[in-house]
Amino acid sequence: MKVVVIGWYGTETIGDRAILDGIIRVFKCIDQNVKIEIGSLWTFFTERTLYEDYGNQHENIKCFDVKNKKILRKKISECEYIVFGGGPIMDGIAHLELMAEIFAYGKMRKKKTIIMGCGLGSLENAEYIRYAKQLFENSDKVFLRDKNSCCLYEKLSGNAAHYIEDPAIISVIHYKSNHQKFKKNDNLVCCFRNYTFSNKQKEEDFKRYIEALLSRWSPNFEKIVLWPMHTFTVGGDDRAYAIELVDKVDYEVEIRSTPPSLWETYDVILKAKSCIGMRHHSVVFQTILNGNNFIIDYTDENIGKIVSFLQNYGIEKLYSNRYININNIESLNNLNISIEMMEERKDVLELDENEIINKYVEKIKNL
Repeated sequence: MKVVVIGWYGTETIGDRAILDGIIRVFKCIDQNVKIEIGSLWTFFTERTLYEDYGNQHENIKCFDVKNKKILRKKISECEYIVFGGGPIMDGIAHLELMAEIFAYGKMRKKKTIIMGCGLGSLENAEYIRYAKQLFENSDKVFLRDKNSCCLYEKLSGNAAHYIEDPAIISVIHYKSNHQKFKKNDNLVCCFRNYTFSNKQKEEDFKRYIEALLSRWSPNFEKIVLWPMHTFTVGGDDRAYAIELVDKVDYEVEIRSTPPSLWETYDVILKAKSCIGMRHHSVVFQTILNGNNFIIDYTDENIGKIVSFLQNYGIEKLYSNRYININNIESLNNLNISIEMMEERKDVLELDENEIINKYVEKIKNL
């Protein structure tokens, strides 16, 4: 079996890499010898991340230039499934039109098309709504990662979507189940991103609050580790803000400067005393692997992807005093939360890998 995976690969974050790993695990349960072809926007970057995550063991995972129509059509002609593999479907993403065209071509060639692990973000621009609808119309199955996205999908398409957990969660819990014996350290792991506000003063206030927060908490940890979830300029290299932050503080902070693998990221979060997450998948990883985590949310505080993740599992109240939304001024002013909120907890989210995989396998086999 051959599967072509498209999406935002070539600009992938660590979270996208977790989604891919989850997708691979699902299709391996259908066919152990499945071959994965990743349509990449920048192949050199995907080749690098594949090597970082799988080394020389990725002989059945290849990538190709998705913008090369001749190569793309050849790959589609050879495959059985085309999968839009995770990430947001929303306004402002330049290559959404290309993804819609790929699904349309795939349907014309009678391929099975699946949206898998995506979330629907803000879709208000008529142009992007048109691309999204085209994508939906040419999808045999639509699996969305949160219930709010399913509601938006139903409004746009008039059809029902299937809510199944983000494939990244399959990858996370697989790692966790195979790393039960470990020793905790006294580190605070921070997965920050450089977020740009429309209001420059608010942006400066946010950065000042982060500096004050870490200064207040630093005596309670052996080390503060700034860990990037993304290391490519397209999509924002997280190390840029980390370097800026280090230049302004007078306590020990360590930056992970070389690009980390998916497994190194899981490991550093699993073993940390506490974590702070900002990008969506850093929150997902920290909630499942650690549990003693604080959330900085830059998405919509009612239906954004981070709140939607918490709502999926009914744990919003559990994080009520470990969550701020930086688009809310009042919330931002409360960012200097006391260290007591970061004391070790036992409320790590427990999920079943096989249960999630089986949901996907059953529906994919029925295509």
